Amino acid sequence: MPSGPRSRGCQTCKDRKLKCDENWPTCTRCAVMNSPCPGPTSLVKFVTKKPRGARASNAGGQSSTGEPRQNTFKKSHRPIWFHSIYQSDYQKPRPNPTTRYDHIALRLVSTLERGPQGITTLSMSYLPELPARLSESKCLRDSVDLFCSALIDFRNHKPEGELHVLAQYGKALRSLRMALLSNEAVKPETMAAMALIERMERLFRRGTPSNVHTKGILQVVKMKGPPKLKDHLDVAVANELYGILLNDWSLRDSCSFFNEPSWQVAIDQGIEQFMSEVDMGPFSKHDTFEFVECSKQLHAFMLEFNQLSNQSHTTETKLGIESLCRRVSEVEVALARIVAAAKNSTLKQGAMVEKPDPESPLGTKYEFRSPNYGMVYLGAISAQIGLLRILYDSAVIVGTSDAGTADQRLRERCRESWKCLPYVLSLESIVAENFMGPLYVSYEAANEEEEEYLLDAVEYIDRYVKRFPSDRSQIRQIMVETAKLMTGRASQPNLG
Repeated sequence: MPSGPRSRGCQTCKDRKLKCDENWPTCTRCAVMNSPCPGPTSLVKFVTKKPRGARASNAGGQSSTGEPRQNTFKKSHRPIWFHSIYQSDYQKPRPNPTTRYDHIALRLVSTLERGPQGITTLSMSYLPELPARLSESKCLRDSVDLFCSALIDFRNHKPEGELHVLAQYGKALRSLRMALLSNEAVKPETMAAMALIERMERLFRRGTPSNVHTKGILQVVKMKGPPKLKDHLDVAVANELYGILLNDWSLRDSCSFFNEPSWQVAIDQGIEQFMSEVDMGPFSKHDTFEFVECSKQLHAFMLEFNQLSNQSHTTETKLGIESLCRRVSEVEVALARIVAAAKNSTLKQGAMVEKPDPESPLGTKYEFRSPNYGMVYLGAISAQIGLLRILYDSAVIVGTSDAGTADQRLRERCRESWKCLPYVLSLESIVAENFMGPLYVSYEAANEEEEEYLLDAVEYIDRYVKRFPSDRSQIRQIMVETAKLMTGRASQPNLG
């Protein structure tokens, strides 16, 4: 006799002969196509029992009472923020994905919905805006298609070679080049394609990532100017590129145009837009903005310290360092207050939990409800470490007694950041890669036992991409050199 339904996929997906992801109350495919989802199919087949030989005319349709079967199910309450954003933003979706950009949009949503928590939301806040804009830009379509392929291959630990072995890689670069040579060079879609390719180079490519894309982004951002504040994609991409450029090239004047008032307004709106779309939990909007302001000042302080420390130690230089220390100390005290308040609030609400950890030299570890909480908390501590590093190095140069106090506080903040490492290592490696900054800036404060613990973490995060050499002495050298770059004690090349 024929069997009943084999899956609980919705009838809409079955009619279209598509695999349903059963993401109730609305499956992803129905959400993308903007069609009502009928919910899960019942696995029970109702049959009316008749005497042998009788005609079973009503078998399988209704119960013996003739009342229609009630299709009931318990709604899931897990977060579905990603496809709900697409459901509201996807402009005039077609009943079926008949065009190439329909297929790519569906592929992007499906790829991200299937992934572990935290994927890409840590560094690509513009992704929810992309499906609605794919029809407007060939280079954006090709870049998104490449991203989906690269992400799937990364999760499957293939290809064994480089990112550029993917067939979509050359196609994406060619279409981006054509866009940059046309009047589409400064369109938000082109900027999004550039940002996405830069992220792929950083996240998926083995070996040391090239800064070619970063150089190109800097020149195009200068030429384009601030984003249009009413265009969510333009603002989100500009906000992301601001972070990329500021972190890589903060020690030169190449990014000084970001200090212009029009850019500051756009950056603030981008941060506010990001916070409205991403759950920041117990971190208040006011504290997050204060943290961002402290970070901006930190980059300016690092540039000033780099210039002063490279001068001969004259009386004038000493006065300049003392003035810098006073301003750095004020910002560090304000940031310490923000971090302490955020930590207390997060622990109280259970979004951050402290647990014993016998396998760590620290004895305890932190776990977070969301990668976003860990990102903000570790970012704030890293900013503290950068400020305290300036205070310590300045005290050593000037020869004051404050060096010991600064060193003690610096080490305490570094140990606090290391308590987050077990949680970072539990994330997918593409997400864990975003947390490498705190590892770099805190590395020099570690004793011998802690240093081995940190190197174990670096090797684990790098286990697939393999950007670091196998020799630990070479890894140590890379960690120290990178820490000096990130804390203003060494200069990077000027892109300008």
